[in-house]
Amino acid sequence: MNNIKKVKLGSQGLVVPAIGLGIYIVGAVEIHDHVGYGKYAELAGKAMQEFTDAGFELEALSVDGHPKIYEGTQPADHLMLFKFKSREDYEAFVASETYQKALPLRLASSTTRFMMAMDSM
Repeated sequence: MNNIKKVKLGSQGLVVPAIGLGIYIVGAVEIHDHVGYGKYAELAGKAMQEFTDAGFELEALSVDGHPKIYEGTQPADHLMLFKFKSREDYEAFVASETYQKALPLRLASSTTRFMMAMDSM
């Protein structure tokens, strides 16, 4: 327990354990061609299966077209949250042959508002 990294949160100085559980990929896309996006989702799902079959860690934590917004404005009609072991794993996934075949389908059928990586604590 002594070698667990700790991080300071906010102006109050709250210190919490940071156990380095990977990274989260948060995305927001506006879908304008649901048929085309469905083809993307099918191929992207195949890429995820291949990635995990190869021993990589990937979790689809949430994919939601109708999230409940409590504050602010929804950035797009389709939000997603994935967890990877590391940025390098995410970059390897995106560079994979199958995902590279899927990516043009997403780009043609939707507008990406953002796709960002956030470190876990």
